[in-house]
Amino acid sequence: LYPTSKDLTFAKWFAYAAPGMLLCTLAAWIFLYVVFIRQNNKVLDDSKDKVRSLIQTKYRELGSFTFKEAAVTVLFVLLVLLWFFRQPEIITGWADAIDGSKGTIKDATPAILISVLFFIIPANLSQFYEERESKKFETLLDWKTVHQKMPWGVILLLGGGFAMAEGIDKSGLSAWFGEQLSSFSTISPRGAMVALTVIAAVITEVMSNVACATVILPVVNTLALNMGVNPLLLMMPVTIGISFAFMFPVATPPNAIVFEALGIKTFEMTSYLITLSKG
Repeated sequence: LYPTSKDLTFAKWFAYAAPGMLLCTLAAWIFLYVVFIRQNNKVLDDSKDKVRSLIQTKYRELGSFTFKEAAVTVLFVLLVLLWFFRQPEIITGWADAIDGSKGTIKDATPAILISVLFFIIPANLSQFYEERESKKFETLLDWKTVHQKMPWGVILLLGGGFAMAEGIDKSGLSAWFGEQLSSFSTISPRGAMVALTVIAAVITEVMSNVACATVILPVVNTLALNMGVNPLLLMMPVTIGISFAFMFPVATPPNAIVFEALGIKTFEMTSYLITLSKG
């Protein structure tokens, strides 16, 4: 992106986004408590008992912690650790120790490794030491399950978004948009950062996060280069702004799920969440 910039790693993004995430989570909890919980705290004691009983019943139905669940938990934690320590820079990352400065190991490498392990590790601990008539054994994951239950639409959506972003960049469309936004070059980088983040936060309410990022980020990259600043200075805040999509069902799939499940009206959803989204 920029001659003097380094790769944006998992650890760097975590260090950048985690403090803001914690503050936003606290602010969201306070908002929901003030708007909903405090106004509806007159709940009968028998209702509380029913809710508590239901939770306890569902918890008992889960059963004991199985080997499958333990294995999946360990693999998930391992994946996060591999991402975090790939190139943490505070110490030598495992990726640098393996291939040096070639940069051939990306964040996709640990994801592929863990995915392969799901198809290798047995689903039951007894399969490690018990004799079997067949050489085949049940693994944590099999292709039939993946084929039937994998949300392929999400993968195609993300992959299509990356392809569109590359097309916008290679076709010169992002450069053209950057020229149209040349007025931003007359203001300070901080002013441009605030303005672009607000614009992105508004646009993301009427289109999905992936589509919004696909269209906006290449333009912001070109604009930053025209201004002579590191694109990450503008792109990272804009990316955070794109994530604040709470107002409309169309903004992001989780919104649509909640909207459909609760049967609320669009006006109700917008009126309550505009403060949470844009505050």
